[in-house]
Amino acid sequence: MYSSYTSFFKEVAARLTLLGDTPGKANLMFIDSPEIADNLLSSLSAKVCYPLLLVEWYDEETAYNGSGYHRELTGSFAVVAPQERMTKGHEQSLKVIYDTTKPAADAIFSLMRQRADVGLLLHNGQPISLGTVAPGNWVGPLHNDLYGWRIEFTWKLPGTTCFNPDLWRPESNEV
Repeated sequence: MYSSYTSFFKEVAARLTLLGDTPGKANLMFIDSPEIADNLLSSLSAKVCYPLLLVEWYDEETAYNGSGYHRELTGSFAVVAPQERMTKGHEQSLKVIYDTTKPAADAIFSLMRQRADVGLLLHNGQPISLGTVAPGNWVGPLHNDLYGWRIEFTWKLPGTTCFNPDLWRPESNEV
């Protein structure tokens, strides 16, 4: 696991004023996907506050860019919040998505972009660059009428795993 990935989002959860801030309750969860988090959220509903940052674990790919190899981490995060129970309906869902959760998600991605642009988003002391496309889309309804905004992103990490001959037994001529 890349500590730079988890550290970034832990800092965001501690500092972003657009996320929930109730003492003793979590405003950050690392998950497989928002839809899979549905069951988890129902069992932890008393232990989280909203808006809640859901960070999906990344997928990893090694790519060659012509001058060398690098790793690409494709991840995403969503900010979710409940719509008011007494005012269910399409308008309330849109309000939660576009007035509450999307501004928080945009703020998170803006910080990520700003840090990458000035070389402060780092992995092992090396700068991380961001992919050129970061799709955003709404999510919901999840548990207890949660709705939100999700952003996908790609972190490009310099270098990749190197061959280590010490990990291998000598080759044998026997097949």
